[in-house]
Amino acid sequence: MPYSIRPAHPSDKAAIASFTQDTFAWGDYVVDQFDRWSSDPNGLLIVGVDDDDMAISMNRTAMLSPVEAWFQGARVREDWRRRGVAGAMAAYGAQWAKERGAKVARLIVEEGNEAAGKQVEHDGFRNVGDWVRASRTVGEASPLLAGNGGQRVSAQEQLIRSHASEAVPAYMSWSAGSLARPSRGMFAVGWT
Repeated sequence: MPYSIRPAHPSDKAAIASFTQDTFAWGDYVVDQFDRWSSDPNGLLIVGVDDDDMAISMNRTAMLSPVEAWFQGARVREDWRRRGVAGAMAAYGAQWAKERGAKVARLIVEEGNEAAGKQVEHDGFRNVGDWVRASRTVGEASPLLAGNGGQRVSAQEQLIRSHASEAVPAYMSWSAGSLARPSRGMFAVGWT
């Protein structure tokens, strides 16, 4: 069955919703972002379509800087997988980004998603790092019997909200510091 790739149209949203609703245990975010991605002048939202012009895949490429592209939202309808659709979509997005000056393209693959990991490796990407997410809940102030049970003392490290005027110096310190090189200058803003 042949397919073609084109920029997404508003009418593609329903078809995309039908094959992305169960992407993750909690659903998917791509339909919620569809309208914003479609109207972003620094991005390209594309779909793969079948002979009936029905969306069978999607992918978004965005320019984060004059030389840096970001790929996200790559999805292929289950019955169209393993037919080269994802690779063709990535190549289309990469060409679009290259024509706009991109020298590097980045993306995230969720840990444990072996199929996507193999696909992006096949497309020429390489793993340059892992994201580690951690959290700590804040409990009530009373001591736990199973814990130390002693008198509570103030934590040595506390987060204190700073003034907005400190944002630029903080970024300059981070970007020139010991974390900048191993992280290749990346920091997270949402999913990008």
